[in-house]
Amino acid sequence: MFDFSFLTKSIQKIQEQHRILTVEYQQIQTEITREKNARTNRKDVLATVGPWVKESASKFAPAMQDRLLNHFNLGEIPPYKAGFLGVVRHESGDVGIGQMDSALCALFGDQIEKLLVESIEQMPWPEEGLPRAERTAKIDKLTARAKDVQGQIQALQKSAEEAGIEL
Repeated sequence: MFDFSFLTKSIQKIQEQHRILTVEYQQIQTEITREKNARTNRKDVLATVGPWVKESASKFAPAMQDRLLNHFNLGEIPPYKAGFLGVVRHESGDVGIGQMDSALCALFGDQIEKLLVESIEQMPWPEEGLPRAERTAKIDKLTARAKDVQGQIQALQKSAEEAGIEL
């Protein structure tokens, strides 16, 4: 007589391997999500302040050149009579956040940068995240591992399906 217990145990091992790989894949995905949403490293935040202030300030002169030309070309009130906000404001009459950022950073960039850095340094920072480079490397490594495990799952599923085994 044929011993079906061997066959049953083999199928159970395949199903268990599938379950283990699926759980591992889900755990890796959870870790990737956790790393992507983890608290930022303070040094990385501080490193963005100076470039942001400079980038914002760099947009001021071109925007003002266009506004000044429009004031003169359209025969509107000359800029020296319109006042600073009269020149900075958008055609709609609003002073946009980006325009105000640009103007303030162009005029007071050093002070803004200094105050932002001081504020960030004084903020409570309960948990220091990985530096950006380390975080990116860790996420890349986890992503590669997730792809590998997913490939193993797919190969196992395909082999099981071809053998008529339901997982």
